[in-house]
Amino acid sequence: MDTPLQEQWAKKSRFLTQALIFSGALNIGLLTSFVYFVLHEKKESVAFELQPVSQPESKKMLQQLSNAETVAHYATMSYAELVDLLSNQEAVEEGYKKRDLALASLAAFHFINLDKALHGFPVQKRLLSFQRKEGPERVDITVYPGLTEDQYQAVLQFIKTEKFPFTAQGLFFEIQQSKMPRDPSLLEAFFLTPEFTALSTLLNRAGVPLPAEYVVDLIAQGDWLLLQQFTQEQKLAQDLSPLRLKNLLCNYIRGRSVLAAKILLEWDREFILKKFEDPDLMAFLDLFPHKTGSLELLLKELITSPRSDAIWKKAAEKLYVFAGATCPDPYDHLATLQTFAPNFVPKTVKIEQLAVAKTTSAIEPSKPAVAVKTKRTHVIQNGDNLWKIARKYKVSIEALRKANHLDSDKLRPGKELLIPASS
Repeated sequence: MDTPLQEQWAKKSRFLTQALIFSGALNIGLLTSFVYFVLHEKKESVAFELQPVSQPESKKMLQQLSNAETVAHYATMSYAELVDLLSNQEAVEEGYKKRDLALASLAAFHFINLDKALHGFPVQKRLLSFQRKEGPERVDITVYPGLTEDQYQAVLQFIKTEKFPFTAQGLFFEIQQSKMPRDPSLLEAFFLTPEFTALSTLLNRAGVPLPAEYVVDLIAQGDWLLLQQFTQEQKLAQDLSPLRLKNLLCNYIRGRSVLAAKILLEWDREFILKKFEDPDLMAFLDLFPHKTGSLELLLKELITSPRSDAIWKKAAEKLYVFAGATCPDPYDHLATLQTFAPNFVPKTVKIEQLAVAKTTSAIEPSKPAVAVKTKRTHVIQNGDNLWKIARKYKVSIEALRKANHLDSDKLRPGKELLIPASS
């Protein structure tokens, strides 16, 4: 028979055994649950990673990454943004990566000198057509497949080290947009272009040498197509004649180049007077808001030339403005001649003037003939002397001296001489 102490320990032993069994069962249950959830999550993760892309989403992805649409987007990006993309090797389509299309955009839209960057190494070229976002027209752009990693690094190094890493066309646009004074590095880069060399050579050989900065100013007042066409023609023809330069200056003048107009006016005023068509001459005169000596001479030559009424009036309006006077309205050419060219005697008289003169003489009563003395003058020109002037007007040298109170035979150009009556 067990004692009370033994019964008490037996009860405690059963309680501890049951508690241990319960604890073990609980741990086994928790461990089983943990393993179950871990395996379940891994299964879902693998299933998600291997899940195929649905057909509509695949088509959408290809459409967003097409070469044409990528280039159309790149066409709106800045120079710095495109340079950053030169390290992006994300594939687009047809074997091209984003950096390939970025390089093509830099060459086409920002005029990167790719040939110089690659030291003249021949590269493959393909044409890619895309539609601009601004309009319906399609644009062709040159892409360069097959460039190596070393070549891309050479392009990046070239862009980072060169201050103006552009073609001649890119340098031309930089010059047009630059403020005065221009960056010396920009000018030095442009001085090395075939376009600058062609024009500078023509100016020198034609007898109109200009400082390099003036040549750049002349080029900047034109457009790129004119300069490009001129350079290509010079490569073929090598025409360095003065007439070639005059025709080129005329093209710049049609583009409203003030510098070209000034050069031609100072160089060959006769060419403007004789060879310009009326519309070109009207536009030429509009380029001069202020008076110059050569311009005033041209205007006076125009009003005494057999030009059209429109040219007479245009030249007269300029002369009146420069003189601070008002041009007659309606225009009176005879008054213009009397004001600005009093020594010019028209060789022809209008029929209407003759008719008026005859009618007046028929109506008025006859009067005794009165000798009318006309005052003749001569404006001294370069190369004039008393002997030539006396022979021209059929007077003696002594009569010329007395009429003008001359103490010597020395004449000053521009001075007006009084011509005495012929003996």
